[in-house]
Amino acid sequence: MSAEKKERIDSISSLGIIAGSGDLPRLLIETCKDKGIRPYVLAFEGDTDPQTVEDVDHDWSRLGAGGKNIKLLEAQGIKDLVFCGSIKRPTFTSLRPDWRAVKFMMKVGGKALGDNDLLSAVKSELESEGFVFHGVHEFMNMLVSEKGVYGKAKPSEQDIKDIEYGFRISQEIGASDVGQSVVIQDGLVLGVEAIEGTDELILRIRGLKRNSEAKGVLVKTCKPQQDEDMDLPTIGIKTVRNAIDAGLSGIAFHAGKSLFLNQNDSIKEADKANLFIIGVDGKDFS
Repeated sequence: MSAEKKERIDSISSLGIIAGSGDLPRLLIETCKDKGIRPYVLAFEGDTDPQTVEDVDHDWSRLGAGGKNIKLLEAQGIKDLVFCGSIKRPTFTSLRPDWRAVKFMMKVGGKALGDNDLLSAVKSELESEGFVFHGVHEFMNMLVSEKGVYGKAKPSEQDIKDIEYGFRISQEIGASDVGQSVVIQDGLVLGVEAIEGTDELILRIRGLKRNSEAKGVLVKTCKPQQDEDMDLPTIGIKTVRNAIDAGLSGIAFHAGKSLFLNQNDSIKEADKANLFIIGVDGKDFS
């Protein structure tokens, strides 16, 4: 983090949180309170968990209400923003864009086809209105994944080969802005993540697994072109439990470029099930 960015963050008194589903928005809200920062949540119908906004300043809106969303943020005196949590990609019909959103979509055109391109375009549009975006990791650096094995279980030689292959495949699909995760077993691609998300990918491959000593590995990496202020890959206890239920050998994620939530509880459950969790990076396979 640059000295200029750190100085900006240290001076923040109110933070706007554009919140999707999952644990991450709630963790950020709690961190803000601990740091003496007033959190304000822009919550989205059908995505943000209602319990996330309990006892915190918030407004409910929808993705397509571009003009309203900007006015809500401005009314709260918000200049600094963080996007965090999972938001389901809407169809044009369900988006119900207002005129501000329609103008935005006409401007970005084909850039809105992939998740990363869409998020980057939204970020650029809001920055043109004077807002400043920050990565969630800049407030909770302890969640950033580290290189190496977490817990007691370790990957086998075949697991390492599957991780290396999975890292390359996940980077390739990521470069096309398709998804972040793949599941590999004995050198075979059992599934790749698309619009359904990582947890649904794990559920989907359960019936595709082969009868093999190698049980399969979930590999999740940061897209090569990823805007790291917007959507770092994230795993947590739900991912760990799904991997255990699917009978996988372990989980590998991008060291330094992904977030690991609920670490203590996740590691405890992984250890009980002999599931390995490991942080890797591209230098491991160069």
